[in-house]
Amino acid sequence: MPARSTHKRKRSALRADRVRHAAGGPGRLIARVFPGTECDNVVEQHPFNHALDLLLPQASARDAVMALDDWTAPGPCIARVPLSLFFEPAFVAQYVRSGSLYALGATKLDTEDTVCLDGQGMLVLSLSKDTYQTLGLVGRPSRYAHGASGRAGDRTSGPSTRYIVELPLLAPSFVPGRKGYERARTCIEAWDAARGKWALFFVWTPPQDLTAGSRKSWAPIVFPSSVCAADVHPVHTKLDAADIDDAWIPCWNETVACTAPLESDQGADACTGLLEWAGLAALHSPRLRTYDRCDATIAQYTPMAPSSPGRYWHLSARGIFPPSLLLKVQMAVLATRPAWAVMTATGFTDTPVAWRSKHPGLGLALGSGASLAAQDAPVTKKARHKGHTRRGEAEHGMLRTGENGWTLLMRRAAPTAYASLLVASVELDTHLNEKQGFLDSLIHGDSDAKASLYPDMRPEGHTEVYEIRRVMVPPKLEMNTKLAEHYHDVLESAGNHIWKYAGYKGYDKVEQGSVTDPVQQEFREKVAPYVTGRRNWITQAFTFWNSINKLHNQDKLFELRTYNLKPGKLLMWEREWRQGLDARRPFAEPVGAWFSHIGALHTVFHMWEFDSLAQRETTRADAWQLETWRKTVDRTVPMINSMNSQIMRPLSRPN
Repeated sequence: MPARSTHKRKRSALRADRVRHAAGGPGRLIARVFPGTECDNVVEQHPFNHALDLLLPQASARDAVMALDDWTAPGPCIARVPLSLFFEPAFVAQYVRSGSLYALGATKLDTEDTVCLDGQGMLVLSLSKDTYQTLGLVGRPSRYAHGASGRAGDRTSGPSTRYIVELPLLAPSFVPGRKGYERARTCIEAWDAARGKWALFFVWTPPQDLTAGSRKSWAPIVFPSSVCAADVHPVHTKLDAADIDDAWIPCWNETVACTAPLESDQGADACTGLLEWAGLAALHSPRLRTYDRCDATIAQYTPMAPSSPGRYWHLSARGIFPPSLLLKVQMAVLATRPAWAVMTATGFTDTPVAWRSKHPGLGLALGSGASLAAQDAPVTKKARHKGHTRRGEAEHGMLRTGENGWTLLMRRAAPTAYASLLVASVELDTHLNEKQGFLDSLIHGDSDAKASLYPDMRPEGHTEVYEIRRVMVPPKLEMNTKLAEHYHDVLESAGNHIWKYAGYKGYDKVEQGSVTDPVQQEFREKVAPYVTGRRNWITQAFTFWNSINKLHNQDKLFELRTYNLKPGKLLMWEREWRQGLDARRPFAEPVGAWFSHIGALHTVFHMWEFDSLAQRETTRADAWQLETWRKTVDRTVPMINSMNSQIMRPLSRPN
């Protein structure tokens, strides 16, 4: 065996030779069966999407998707603005710090400077070498843009020709007055003066508003007058829908005799077959029609087995789609319980970021590898150690084709559970289950996929609202409200009251009546000297937890746990707790769960019933023995900003 060269340039040239002469040249297909929440996380990490293709088997799911008002709502736009817009404090506070703002330069990635804002406050500049040297900001060489090395035939392992600069707009240290911020602003303003305005695509997802019923995928942007935005035009979504009859459809509900691991030839062929069918179905290819009799000399494609004649519906959407819209479409589809669904998203060709960050269990960042369509595309080196998992690997690696999309195959594994298979055309390390083939997981669902439920997020008869108070007196308006529970804190000098109203109209009537009620006025005057403070929350009960409908035993102990969540995490919290509640229910009796509408927002209340503190300790220890409960805690803790626990005893209901 020849000695290994220690010269870095020589080793790079050898790697380039191996890539150039590799059979076929493309990267591997990467597929993995995901639980629902992990799949959502992967979708959320894909910030820039310009195409969405949806394949569905039934009309009910079609109607649910087309009924989304986001398709026609104003929001996405293109405008010519200076890059110093992102240093306007008012604009950053209104759009970057609140909600998620996505911006992408309408320039060519491989020949021009381009910029993007990834929705998490990271402004990314992809610069040519000349621009980087004159700009004056510190960055790093691009991992995917290298020139010729000087060696014959080697044009990919030389010095870097592009550089990446990242400006964290939301970092605590990146604020006006700090040295790093002021230097970045000075450099950007000088660049604007020399270059002029940028043509940028914008889409802004507002923060979640629980009182509105559902989150908007986007909302209009008002540019400050100080930046003199020019040529502001809306970007409309183009929708094309078609019903395809007499087509071969894979038999999703039949057992497929394929238990080989994905790394085997059999597993890879089956995965390729599903992707081929989805791609041809989106193209309305005649090769999928039952009446097709194409000459084998023209096309040799045959539908994968087993397949049966049927029909499908195809939605093609083109525009600018933030992750929130993709999740909303996915939720609308799964709420109708289709037998199967295929969802494909494709990113913009010229974005310096394909995926915002890495995903656990996937090695390199998605989008940093080679495309199946580009036969001569370089194969990205696989991650072998922690040094390869830097943020830089979220940088876009496809300079020619820009194919950084993914395909989500969803098959109903149970009446309310879905097995989701994410397929990405990238080269990276995966940690697949060696004991179970991917098709077997897709058809039958693995343990994680079966445990992951996609709930219907629509209200299920919960029209009441609840007010949680510390100090109160019962109003004399029994037709609109009733005292659901009355507690005193065991460890603190405080009272906790839960009032149940007949919706907001009932609350308004009670509030108006209590202002003029003489009994209430007299009570407030007498009790005021003894009250040091009071907090109120107007809440609504979660659909997965029974509402309070009876007065509980005064001999019991109750724990009220208060969680302050990160904005935008409420729906994910509810999905996780649907699973965790079923696991913990045998050990402790759940009393109620609410989320705030008015008061401290993004606040969740959970109440549990115990016989004693000793029994509470025992039941919590027993619950921790269950893997489902441990997973629930592990996935919900990152969503929490702060939490509090109160131990209470119920008091008798006032007359």
